[in-house]
This record gives sequence, structure tokens and C-alpha cells, in this order.
Amino acid sequence: MMYDGRPIRYAVVSWIGSFTGILSIFALTYAFEQIPILKEYWISDNWVVAAAGAFGAQSVLVFALPSSPASQPWNCVFGSMVSAFIGVSIRKLFVVFQQIDCPEDELYCDSDAVQPNLLLIASALANSISIVVMHLTDSVHPPAGAFAYIAINAAGKIRSLGYFYMILPVGIGSVWFVMLSWFVNKYVNMMVDHLFCTNSEQMEVKNGGNRNPGIELDKNTDKNEGAPSLNPKISEEGLNNTKTAVIIPSKLTNRKYPSGDGIGAWIRPLRKKQ
Repeated sequence: MMYDGRPIRYAVVSWIGSFTGILSIFALTYAFEQIPILKEYWISDNWVVAAAGAFGAQSVLVFALPSSPASQPWNCVFGSMVSAFIGVSIRKLFVVFQQIDCPEDELYCDSDAVQPNLLLIASALANSISIVVMHLTDSVHPPAGAFAYIAINAAGKIRSLGYFYMILPVGIGSVWFVMLSWFVNKYVNMMVDHLFCTNSEQMEVKNGGNRNPGIELDKNTDKNEGAPSLNPKISEEGLNNTKTAVIIPSKLTNRKYPSGDGIGAWIRPLRKKQ
């Protein structure tokens, strides 16, 4: 067991997902970079995905915390793309602003980069506006803030993409991570379970358990399930004598991805209203 109660094989599945994910996303985006029409109109450099470090953070979410609300497909894809769009838009607005009445001999006059003295406010605006939009669209995704930040601060490799940045690498990369995460968390996890689970654990898997029983208080004896006592005078032994401890499956090892069911689990606006 790891410190958080998850079995070691949970980390093994996360490692497999992250390792194959990062390798494959480089290969996938490089393949798109070789498409002639894209090279002619939008892509002027190779390995643009290497400049988008937010994919490292995204891989942690979708492979290590697949049941987290922020890891779900809608958050991962839409949140990332809309934040990238906001980042590019803020950068373009600042570039237009700084070119107004700019002397011809000024160093940054014809540059598509935000001037150093304006980077602070531009970065803050892009990140904060993307958070507000993600709140409004129910698509909060932490790495998406990094995509917006990168759109402002990145080198020419990213700036040269313009709005195509939200398609490649952000959109295509995020969709790929979502699809790979679904496969890893469903099928690779299943194979690892059957390879390394004990017989009793395999029976629990077949019965829908989560392979990580945790001790909590019986719901029939205390409404505040598992909550610690606020009275320091009550000893643990006294609590055990008055409450019935039961073993229930913990959700720590739940790798169901996406966490919901049906098309609404993939596209948030199509989910059924509760």
C-alpha cells in the first residue's frame, strides 16, 4: 500500500498511462506537423508540443486522478481549448495596443510578442479570464490555465501558430489524452488487476468493488460518517464501544473514466439534469 491507501499497482497503471501518453503525443503532433497544407499555412516549426508544458500537468490528472471532476473529458478538452483561445486573444490585443504610435526604431514595434513591461498584466488577465470562463462553462481544468499562460509567454514556435495553437497542439493533444486515458483506465487497469490481484481481490473486482476497503462508521449509527469527534475527552476505545465499524469499499482506487455514464459523461452540456 502507498501512503494514501492505494495499492502499488495503482501507481503502475498511472506510470504506464503517463509514459505512453507523453511519448505518443509527441509522435501524434509531429505527424500532423508533416501534413503539407498545415506546414504551408500554419506551422513553421517542428515539435510545437514541446513548448506546451501543460501536457505534463494534464497527464497527472487523466492518468493519476481519472475520477477527479477536473479530469473529465469536457474539462480536459473544452477547458484547455477555450483557455488557449483566450490566451492568444489577449496576446494579440496587447500586441495591437503596443504598436499604436510606436516609433519605427523601437525594438518591439513589429514584434508579435508582448513587451516585457506588459507581460505581467497580460499573463494575469489571460489566466484569470480563462478561470472565469471555465467556471461559466463548467469546464475547470488546472492545466488549461497553463495553456493560457503559455500563449502569452511562449517563444516564437508557439506564437507563430496564432489561433491554430488551440487546435494543435492543445485541442488534438487533449483529445488524444482523453481517449488514451479511457483505454488505460479501463483495459490496462483491468489487465494489471488480474495480473497482480490476489484471489480474494479478483473476486471483489468481479463484484464491482474498488480493491481498497476502508473502515468508516456505520451509516445507521452516526449521520456524520467517519467524522472525527470534536470532544477530546472521548477516547477512541469509547467510540469503538458505541459505534459499529464496518468495512466498505473506498473510492480511492476508482478508475472509471469518464466518471459519468452515457454521452453526457463525455460532453457536459448533453448530460441529464439531476
